[in-house]
Amino acid sequence: MKTTIIMGIPGCGKTSIIELALKKLKGEYKVVNFGTLMFLMLKEKKLVKTRDEMRKLNEQIQIDAQEKAAEKIADLAKKQNIIVDTHCSIQTTKGYVVGLPEPVLKKISPDQIILIEASSEEIFKRRVKDNTRARDADSVEGIEFHQQINRNLALTFCVLTRAVFSIVHNKTGRLLIGSKELAEIIHA
Repeated sequence: MKTTIIMGIPGCGKTSIIELALKKLKGEYKVVNFGTLMFLMLKEKKLVKTRDEMRKLNEQIQIDAQEKAAEKIADLAKKQNIIVDTHCSIQTTKGYVVGLPEPVLKKISPDQIILIEASSEEIFKRRVKDNTRARDADSVEGIEFHQQINRNLALTFCVLTRAVFSIVHNKTGRLLIGSKELAEIIHA
């Protein structure tokens, strides 16, 4: 079985590109959204009401939720190919939090890590139009800095797990091209 982690900052179009790539992969992979898995566990404990509240929780609560989610993913990966849809880092009021700390990453044990990117300007415009989430304000420069952090973290994750690293660009109006490239990388 194969485990692929796909990451990107909010607004890069990660989930959209994954959904289209899945059609090309013809049911060979199950997608698990790491944040949704954590959210459902935390909501069940009545610790949050929305996903956006998670990044404001006590750090130890977040760590515990990450580890439990990683264990569930590792169990699923024993039975089928898994794509983990997640964030490389999460921007908080205190700074950036690593999305997959080393113990969590090692439990998931990915074969490949793929970073989805778009230009900072495109991401900024997408976020402005998205009224479905309560996002903190950011600038084009802040978005570019966040993507640079993610590149460095993704490479570090690969060093720790020996996973193969790729970047897929999700340009506005070229979602089909990006999803085809993503499917080819996953299937390789």
